[in-house]
This record gives sequence, C-alpha cells and structure tokens, in this order.
Amino acid sequence: MDLDRFLNLLVAVFGAMGSLYVLKGLLALSPNLMERMVRTYVGFNLLQIDALAAQKADSIVGVVLVVIALVLAIVNIAVVPEGVRAIPSRGVALGVAAVLAGGMYVALVFIGGSIYKHQKRAVGRIITSQYVDSLLEKKQLTKNQVPSLSVYAHTLLDLQVGHNQSPRDLLRMLAAEVGKEVPADFDFSGIENQ
Repeated sequence: MDLDRFLNLLVAVFGAMGSLYVLKGLLALSPNLMERMVRTYVGFNLLQIDALAAQKADSIVGVVLVVIALVLAIVNIAVVPEGVRAIPSRGVALGVAAVLAGGMYVALVFIGGSIYKHQKRAVGRIITSQYVDSLLEKKQLTKNQVPSLSVYAHTLLDLQVGHNQSPRDLLRMLAAEVGKEVPADFDFSGIENQ
C-alpha cells in the first residue's frame, strides 16, 4: 500500500473515531434521561422535549453519515486497485457525488424525523405514566386535575381527545396507553355524576 493511501485510511479512521466520540454523549440521551431533564416541579417543558428529541435524532443521523464515510474510505483504500477509472471526468464525478449526497440527505431527513417522533413519544409516555401512577395512588380524581388529562393525552401522546369525553374515559384511555389499568374502586364521584 502506498504511503498516501495509508495516510488516507488513517485520516478516515481517526476522523470517524473522533466524530463518534463527540456524538457518543448525545447518543446516550435515553428517553428516561430526557424525561428527568425536562421535568419541572409542576409538570413538563414541551419545548425541551422537542429540542432533546430533535438533538438525539440528528445525532443518530450524524453517526450514520460518519459510518458510511468510514466504510467508503476503507473500501476505497483496501479494495479498489490503483488506476481504475470508473467515471470519465471530474465534472461527472462531482455530479454523481452530489446526486448521491442529495439522495442520502433526503433519506436521512425522513429517518431523522421518524427517530424524533419516536423519542418524543417515548419521553411523553414516561411522563404520562408517572402522572397516571400518581393519580392511581391517590385513588381519586379532583376537578383541578381533569384539564391535565387532556393535556397529557393530546400534547405528550398525540391522542385524539373529544370535547365531550368524560374524565373517566380519558383517564382509562391514558392508563391503557401507558400499560396501566384504572381499578374498579377508583373514586370519580367528585367530578361526574355516577
């Protein structure tokens, strides 16, 4: 192997390792950690949830790009023999590279959007689960807690909430969404006529 090709390989490997090391911290953001970061003493901060979920999605997309670059560099240096001319001119090569990069960018934007939605919903489920747990522990729903049910359902879980949906049905829907069940002895007497 020529020295220039060996040095190109080292540049690719060390560049990828450095990028992965920088991104490692962002990839460590689990939905549980995000939930702890966005939780306040009185609720949650939706803007922080959005920002952290987007940051995590962008980090994953960045890691995918770094891995692709590393694989291409290694294949180029280790497999492709010298002097092989696959593309007739530099202009055509730049055009092909631009089209491939554009296609990859579009694909990764869609993948990143999907990851963002998944992360945001995972954090929302954790926060909602804790809220439902606190209600189920008290075994009673008060009038001031009723509006929060709609906020948790719509804002954190993207559930459709009807205007005439009873608090009983809304709590059961939230509980079911996070894998819990409202016990039969739960007290709804303070908020609706039985």
